[in-house]
Amino acid sequence: MKNKLYIRQFYILAFISVATFKIGVLPSLLYRQAQSSSLLSMLVMMILEMFIFLILIEISSHGSILEVDIPISIKTPLLLLALLSLFIKLNIYLSEGSIFVKNYVFDEIGLLFVVVPMAICLLYVSSKGFTSIGKTAEIIIWFILVAIFFDIIFAKIESMDIKLDKMSISASIVAIDEYIFWFGDFTPFLLITLTKPYGKNKYKVLFLIGIVLLPTLAMLFFIIMYKSAGVDIEYAFAKLAVYNRFSNIIGRFDLLTIISFLCAMFIKLSLIFVSIIEILNYFFKRKNLFGIILAIVISCLTILVFNNLTTTISIATSFIKYIVVSIEFLLPIVVFILQRYYKVSSKTYSSNLSRMEYDKK
Repeated sequence: MKNKLYIRQFYILAFISVATFKIGVLPSLLYRQAQSSSLLSMLVMMILEMFIFLILIEISSHGSILEVDIPISIKTPLLLLALLSLFIKLNIYLSEGSIFVKNYVFDEIGLLFVVVPMAICLLYVSSKGFTSIGKTAEIIIWFILVAIFFDIIFAKIESMDIKLDKMSISASIVAIDEYIFWFGDFTPFLLITLTKPYGKNKYKVLFLIGIVLLPTLAMLFFIIMYKSAGVDIEYAFAKLAVYNRFSNIIGRFDLLTIISFLCAMFIKLSLIFVSIIEILNYFFKRKNLFGIILAIVISCLTILVFNNLTTTISIATSFIKYIVVSIEFLLPIVVFILQRYYKVSSKTYSSNLSRMEYDKK
């Protein structure tokens, strides 16, 4: 099946999904809002995300939301809610990614020439399913980890003036409330099925450490580098490659960090795009048609509405964030409960049926 993944691929996609725009966009936004308290905001939300992903692993071990044996009357509204959240997420992230390419990779290239090629590539990926994305991510992850490693190890830090002792819980809560949209990207993983049930395995510890600590530590270093460099940077993951201790000798890390960010961004967008297509295909069985329509719609919205970072962030921090986050955090829990309930009910029914057949004999 095109939507089956190994557990290691699940972990890698989870890390890329969690870390990509958090490392690329969130550090400066959170730091402006809460200063040093932004670290506490990041850590709290990352730990919460870790527990939701553990629930998602259990769900995927027994089949995706499309495969789970629950009544259509219940499954349909759940899928429609997932579709709403995915569509909003796709527009926001496509906008951020396109603006990054437009403003940083190229010298103010037209947004049209960025969005259309990306939409075409996403359209192609939608025909391959999650399995192909998982295989690609196994390669891409090494570029991402190496880029993070070099940015942190060679960081040019002249001052460690981050007052961790002055972190405020109230300031952290305010920061979480303001930028909660960028936390919780779980819905695509409800559509994934693991090749074999999840159990005790050597990747569990790596997953727990990576999903929580690595993005948080990266953000810590980026915030320290902001203060050291005295700059306000929107895309820290790429731009902070300029500020390294050996720039006069080994130059900058722009190429490595740009490539890794773009690859992670495309994996992230592909997960969301494919998820939308899979849900639409479940209802209408017109995968190619809906892929084309979706590519056209998001391209037009990005070019006409989400065409600058200020507007995009403004929309993402509006009341829409509460709708999206409610869906993202609650849907996995609801699906987990339903999956277990109907699994138990099915076993009870089968057991009673077998007993009745035995009594007849």
